[in-house]
Amino acid sequence: GLQVGLVGAETFFADNSTDLSAKADAVLDSIGDVLITVDNQVSVEGHADHRQSADPFPTNWELSGGRATKVARFLVEHEGVGGPRVKATAFSDTRPIVKGDSPQALASNRRVDIVVESTEEEQVRALIPALAAAAKD
Repeated sequence: GLQVGLVGAETFFADNSTDLSAKADAVLDSIGDVLITVDNQVSVEGHADHRQSADPFPTNWELSGGRATKVARFLVEHEGVGGPRVKATAFSDTRPIVKGDSPQALASNRRVDIVVESTEEEQVRALIPALAAAAKD
């Protein structure tokens, strides 16, 4: 499938929060406009950095799952992406994309990925220009 990453938690969520920022709302609004044009399954995958979670989240599983759920709900409730097509998954800190403790590594691993699932390579590839344009807005 095609993966769109909301990387850098501070841009999309406050620290240790699942609440979407105004920037996240705007980006998701643009992405939603593209997602409603296809019938593919959409997997929203929450990730966290490896640092210990803080209250009110007992673990990074709850934090990453809460963020994935907020994004999934936004796509369904505000953008009209069909609910049966959307799922939210939490990966905690099990799938880092950058190793280490640098600020860049920590920010890169605090992310939500939106995956448009497909076995049809050309169908998903056709979405790339629209999603790239949406991400720039």
